[in-house]
Amino acid sequence: MFLAIYKEIWNASNRFYNNSKQHLLVIIGLVCVVSLINSLLPYLIKLIIDGTQHGKGIHYIYILVVSYCFAWLLSQILEWTRNFFHVVVMSRLESSVLITGLENYLKIEKLQQDKIDTGVFNSEAMRASSSFSSLTLSLLFVFLPAIFQLFFISYILYININAFFALGFIGTALLMFAISYFITRKSKEYYEPLYSVKSILNSKFLEKVNNSYEIKANNAVDFEVNRFERNVKSYIGQMSHSHMKIASLMVLQIILIFVFLLTFLLMSTKLFSLGKITTGDMVMISSYIMMLTIPFLMISQQVNLISGQVVAIKKFHNYFRMKKDQNSQQHYSDSHLLFAFADVVLEVGGRVIQQFNLKLYKNKTYVLIGKTGSGKSTLINYLLGFYKIRAGKLFYKDLDISQNYSEKIFDEIAFVGQNYSIFTGSLRENLVYNSRHCYADEEIKQLLGLFDLQHLLVDKNLSLDDDINEYLKSFSGGEKQRLNILRAILKKPRVLILDEPTSALDSKTAIQILNYLKTNVETLIVITHSQECRDLADEIINVEQLFQSA
Repeated sequence: MFLAIYKEIWNASNRFYNNSKQHLLVIIGLVCVVSLINSLLPYLIKLIIDGTQHGKGIHYIYILVVSYCFAWLLSQILEWTRNFFHVVVMSRLESSVLITGLENYLKIEKLQQDKIDTGVFNSEAMRASSSFSSLTLSLLFVFLPAIFQLFFISYILYININAFFALGFIGTALLMFAISYFITRKSKEYYEPLYSVKSILNSKFLEKVNNSYEIKANNAVDFEVNRFERNVKSYIGQMSHSHMKIASLMVLQIILIFVFLLTFLLMSTKLFSLGKITTGDMVMISSYIMMLTIPFLMISQQVNLISGQVVAIKKFHNYFRMKKDQNSQQHYSDSHLLFAFADVVLEVGGRVIQQFNLKLYKNKTYVLIGKTGSGKSTLINYLLGFYKIRAGKLFYKDLDISQNYSEKIFDEIAFVGQNYSIFTGSLRENLVYNSRHCYADEEIKQLLGLFDLQHLLVDKNLSLDDDINEYLKSFSGGEKQRLNILRAILKKPRVLILDEPTSALDSKTAIQILNYLKTNVETLIVITHSQECRDLADEIINVEQLFQSA
């Protein structure tokens, strides 16, 4: 089950990680060579010791000593080369999984997206990207070297001692691996509640930070800090409980390593006392046992960490199971009829509307009015393909978009929502955002002047390409709103849908911008309570009455 999840995330993230397979093959090759050389070092020491005891020539000893030193040098060089690839692969794996997670989240259907706590998602995405790279590299840099070393060491023991000793050595090691696996399965149950309570804590922390203005304005700083402190105490309690259980499992694995160490050192001592092995053999065996003790200890630590990593990746994978937008690439023919609802069954605010009909035409300005919660934004979400109708037909021009929205529609539609989005980067990047059109600096500056935004550059002595990150917080609501409208204009849409576009603007600026929009955009669909907007409308649609009459 988990293998399938891992493979799915690996395949998805590989699109954002070029040369991943080549890098992994290089790492496997390096791990194999390093393990082989490290396994030969104790064998060379054995040959040196036995050579001195059996009166081998000094030239023979010199050759062995020089061989040992060069083997050690090569081992260290390859070890650091391997460490370099470790850093490279870890950073790229982590980044590619994070990009994949973002792409997946943005493609989730809006109804599903609305149910996701962004604070929890942020925590789980960060943790999963780190866990995925750590798990992958643990297999490559901890488990794989131990397996290679175990194989090489067992072969050398088979040649120099006997088959029984070599089989006993490898059999005991495999038994320890098996026991570690079962301990891993047990420790999973301690990580799940730990990660859940941590994600909730992060979510609540972000909630306080994002609502700092309201908290200060209501003199609720102490109240919110006390509430958060209670959440922290709950987290500390769960963390202490989980880690106590995990530590107990870790101690159990350390005891197993101790048993392995003690058993084979006693066996080697016994064989040496009986004259079955040489002094060099004794030193070699002791070196091998000590050599494997560190990887085994690392494996026992990784086994517990892997439990948490598996839990983190599984939680992250749950987002991949959510229903995604399935947009097509279908084309449509131009038509005077823009949108048409034909005997549609749809849901508005938990209420099912039957036999809903509505037609919107080109070259008109529509104003949607109605009480808060009457369904104005819901209607827009159907027009944008975010929500799907239950029955009937919904058309854009001559294209049926009842279930499959076409991405081609976005070539001529732009949307400005109530929440103003200013992104990190330059002013140009914010304005010419996902636009297929190119603009000269003078064109952009002229529009900034028209929207009374030229001061954003002049006051701070900035160019269009200077970073505006440090100034974002100083932007007023009206400035952000005008920037969002201007961004939509620069896409050169034929249809512009706006949700409360003048809520943060004074009457004079609102009228100026609305007149510009009506002159330069073929069709406007506007949700508003503003009288200025109503006065410019060709048709006013009372959404509340519209749904009631359906």
